[in-house]
Amino acid sequence: MRGFGRLLSYESPTTNLMRVGQHMTAEEFSSFSSTGVIPRGNVLYKNPTGFSDINLTHYAEFDVNPNILKLKDANKNWYQVIPNSTIQQKLYQAKGLTMPPATGTNIKLINPKP
Repeated sequence: MRGFGRLLSYESPTTNLMRVGQHMTAEEFSSFSSTGVIPRGNVLYKNPTGFSDINLTHYAEFDVNPNILKLKDANKNWYQVIPNSTIQQKLYQAKGLTMPPATGTNIKLINPKP
């Protein structure tokens, strides 16, 4: 585990990836599984119930570089995906840069709802 004060989740010792999860729509999951681009601005660690929305029918787990995450709620293990943050994007744009999209790997569908 590493993180300089941040609560971090599982990290593979060989790749330093963090296993997280995200609720999403069926369409978002389809796009995510083919492109790897994380569809939403927040992810959860070991707590799929930390966020619930009746319109989000799929829960997927995947690996990310922990450096793209910022702890948002320690009680719910809820992280913000920094590249998906509008504020971070504006900071990059002000410098004439484009922030690369946040991507996930090893994507696994955990809970599709009918």
